[in-house]
Amino acid sequence: MATIRTFSAEAMAAIKETVRRVMREEYPTAGKFPPRMRKVCPVYLAKTGGAAIAARSGDTVSSGDVTLRYIDSDDNLQNQTDDAGNAITKTVYNLAESASVAANTEIMIVQEMLTGKFVVFWEDC
Repeated sequence: MATIRTFSAEAMAAIKETVRRVMREEYPTAGKFPPRMRKVCPVYLAKTGGAAIAARSGDTVSSGDVTLRYIDSDDNLQNQTDDAGNAITKTVYNLAESASVAANTEIMIVQEMLTGKFVVFWEDC
């Protein structure tokens, strides 16, 4: 059985204003993005490990581990390391439907904003 709740006029005004604000953020006018969508989408350099990351199958994505990389002052790629000197690895997901990512390949990855998971910046060719 449903419960009906009655809100005061002040509460209803606050609820309506919140809905209006959210709707403006969710459905902005052309060329404008809501504040939370103005975040920078981080892009990382990475190298796949000894195994390829398979292509997506339908709605099921494949994953693999990569080592984060950077370009040093001599323009050489180096592994990013933690405070203990260990290479930093991340699990990444391949969204490409017909293209696997080869083993030992330098790639770019992006961090998906909703879940924080890393996605291979790779496309079907």
